[in-house]
Amino acid sequence: MAAAPVRVRAMALSDFLDEIIRVYRSHFVLLAGMALLIQLPTLLFSISFGSRFATLVQSAPTARPNNEQVRAAFTDPAFLTSLAVAGLVTLIAFPFLYGAMFKASIDAVEGRPATLWSVLAAVGRRYFEVFALGLIDSLVIVLLALTCLGAPIALWIGVRWLLAGPVLFSEGAGPIQALGRSWRLTQGAWWRTFGLLLLVLLMVSVVGGGLGYIAQLLALLAPNPVVGLVVQFAVQTLLQALTQPIYFIFLALLYIDRRVRSEGAELDQLALAAAGAQPAYGFGAGSGYPPPPPGPPGSPPGPPPGSLQAPPAFPPPQWSPPPRPSAPPPPREPEQP
Repeated sequence: MAAAPVRVRAMALSDFLDEIIRVYRSHFVLLAGMALLIQLPTLLFSISFGSRFATLVQSAPTARPNNEQVRAAFTDPAFLTSLAVAGLVTLIAFPFLYGAMFKASIDAVEGRPATLWSVLAAVGRRYFEVFALGLIDSLVIVLLALTCLGAPIALWIGVRWLLAGPVLFSEGAGPIQALGRSWRLTQGAWWRTFGLLLLVLLMVSVVGGGLGYIAQLLALLAPNPVVGLVVQFAVQTLLQALTQPIYFIFLALLYIDRRVRSEGAELDQLALAAAGAQPAYGFGAGSGYPPPPPGPPGSPPGPPPGSLQAPPAFPPPQWSPPPRPSAPPPPREPEQP
């Protein structure tokens, strides 16, 4: 049974924090499982790099390996081949690495029943669209950020495109439409969006840093330095993956918040509920909110979904204002005797 969706409303910072905790707790298996699954390429690279580095340190005749030893260790054909294979796998899996957490988070926030397989299948059905969105987003931001003058522009564009992922999966938009939609949703709210993003990223880094200490403590319990470094790289990657859902849940919540603030979407949901229609999952296709409670016995049923009519215009076409009252007569002057 799917958990209740987030109530559609404009949110303050405290609402964001409350909903992040509630959504993550109620969908922990889905969100944490997906975060760990998409970290497998990074985990394999961490183990490979950590074992290579640990072996180099242990086999060095001096306390610190010299440049020749480092170059020989990391230009070994077997190591380079493993890096090439890992890079190819990462490129092929890029849409899943980029889009799976967006899809899982928007499903969790909007109350859709979802599993790891259903999320991966949904991303797979839109493989090339997700690939195009991630490629455009990443290339534009990275290329601009490489220049001193382009870095502020990259930050500005990055915030304006922040909601493209939730839009892609919630509204079924294409990559270009999703970027344009995100641009419109964040219009006039750049500083607020940037401030909320900064606070959430700070929270994620603090939690991730605390989990990193756990990895270091576990490395100290290893029987030798090689195993210790491998354990540290692997455990740190896995534990920090558990902080990723916080960021993606925030983006899904921010998408709802911006729709309410810029489009009055909360009023649409209330109108549907009051008329007896079943609102959709958040703002996407499908249905997931529980139906409204039935009326008293004998009450007429509400209109079927999709049959709601717009309220009549005011004033009505045949309406005319009432006549104005005539002015009171002037007071009579007293008669002369």
